[in-house]
Amino acid sequence: MVFQLCQNHYKENVRRSLDLTNNPEYQPFIRDVEVLFSVKRSEDDFNRVGKNIFNKYKDNRLFLSILLDIDKRKDILLGYLKFKGLPVTTNLIESFNSHFEGRLKPLKGFEDYKHADYFINALIIRRRLKSFTDCKGKFSYLNGKSSLEKSKKPNVDLPTLYSLVGDQI
Repeated sequence: MVFQLCQNHYKENVRRSLDLTNNPEYQPFIRDVEVLFSVKRSEDDFNRVGKNIFNKYKDNRLFLSILLDIDKRKDILLGYLKFKGLPVTTNLIESFNSHFEGRLKPLKGFEDYKHADYFINALIIRRRLKSFTDCKGKFSYLNGKSSLEKSKKPNVDLPTLYSLVGDQI
């Protein structure tokens, strides 16, 4: 199994731990860390840039602890090297969570767990079967296709929604 730690969240946690608003002298260090994560790097390139940052800040214990943590988590920060096309962020997952929260917020509650389960299942089925309509740029080819259609095996035919639920619609 391949794991990818979200580099955006990792950088944000580093920024938060440094409290940049009260410690502006930490800005050069955080800029160097952001350069380290600015592009998808090979492991050798990541190590080379990391070593340069290490040499620059090795006398600062706080920065050294952050750099050692980066090195300790390097396998999951560079998970994209083990799986082609893996993103370095979890923004797509967060987008789904935001959509899910938006759908649940106006509801006052459910009659019972069974009804909540039905609602969540229906929401997920709808989300997986609904075609994309407003993709732009390099993702415009997705318009008219559903996420389920794009994630299924090539030789598997999708049943229609009606054949899945029959007379229950």
